[in-house]
Amino acid sequence: MLALRYHKPLILFGPREAFHAFPEALERTDSLERVCDFLLSAPGQESAVSG
Repeated sequence: MLALRYHKPLILFGPREAFHAFPEALERTDSLERVCDFLLSAPGQESAVSG
């Protein structure tokens, strides 16, 4: 919920029913590969990888 409050990138990892309290518009996935892609494409990640 903090990510929503502070407008940070957010992906929900796990079974869909575990996130009933979150807005439907948020991305949900049960794929670890998708979570990795999300993290690598997050804003500011370029400097975190090279630094």
